[in-house]
Amino acid sequence: MKKKDDKGNVSHLWGILEDVRYVRNKEVCAYLGISRASLHRWVKAGIFPAPETLGPNTKAWHMDTLLKWRADL
Repeated sequence: MKKKDDKGNVSHLWGILEDVRYVRNKEVCAYLGISRASLHRWVKAGIFPAPETLGPNTKAWHMDTLLKWRADL
């Protein structure tokens, strides 16, 4: 069963994702409930942290970065 936190976000995913070092945009979008286009706009506007470049065609967010962003809300 999905649990919602006090802000109405589905929080069960963070418990799963905390063990993962890097998270791709698919997982981030699923957690936030937004599209890839919205995620890109949030990054461009400075609302959400930019992903790290892991390779020539690979970008992902370090889990510590996402946890810090979430704590700063």
